[in-house]
Parts: sequence; C-alpha cells; structure tokens
Amino acid sequence: MCINECMSIYEEARQDCQRVQHTDDNENVIRQIKKRLEDEEARCIQV
Repeated sequence: MCINECMSIYEEARQDCQRVQHTDDNENVIRQIKKRLEDEEARCIQV
C-alpha cells in the first residue's frame, strides 16, 4: 500500500519535471521535488 503511495509521488514529481521550463527556476522546483520525495520516503520507511 505504502509503495503505491510512494510511486504516485514519483509519478507526480516526474510530471512536475516535465512541466518545468528550462529556466533558473528549475533548481528550486527540483529541490522541492527531491525534498518531497525524501519526506515521503522517510514516512514510508516508518510504516
């Protein structure tokens, strides 16, 4: 169950990455996505 949640987060992140234009803003978006993935991963590991 938790793995499915994590996979959906990865899917969202992938879509976010595809939407982002190639600008300086990329770095911020990528950092946010990585942070979200790490947070979700930590939560999933605890379950």
